[in-house]
Amino acid sequence: MKRKVKNMLFISKLQKDKSDGTKGLTLLECVIALAVMMMVLLLLMDGLKLMNKTSDGDFLSSELTWHLFLIQLANTSKKWELVKVEPKRIVFKDLNETGIDNELIIENYHSQIKKQKRGGYDALLLGVSQAKFVEESQGVVLAVEMQDGKSYQAVFPLWHR
Repeated sequence: MKRKVKNMLFISKLQKDKSDGTKGLTLLECVIALAVMMMVLLLLMDGLKLMNKTSDGDFLSSELTWHLFLIQLANTSKKWELVKVEPKRIVFKDLNETGIDNELIIENYHSQIKKQKRGGYDALLLGVSQAKFVEESQGVVLAVEMQDGKSYQAVFPLWHR
């Protein structure tokens, strides 16, 4: 019981009236509350700036992804022999492997360009809206339009029959 009385006395001291007899916030309490609100707003603004910077980086990523795709394709295709070119796919014979099932296909499938071999596949380029393979005298031309609207084209002179 004594403990309850002590707690009630403490609470009543906290709720005591101000010196002029009115209850309310002091100027110091208002300034502290405003300072805390300003800190929260500054943190929020910095977070929004960071989100905008990362979303701007997405536009650069399609070009970077395209160049990484070209490097990967050029380095892995040195031991491939071209069999046929179709508008949506290219068929190769993999010279690294001996056996009946050494066919390798690079094709536009949904929103990606993938390499298919023995039923399994590797996604080589993502975010593709259109891709076209054309065989010309200088090699195989690959024209790609990405989902962000940017278009890219590359010629692979090693892929001659």
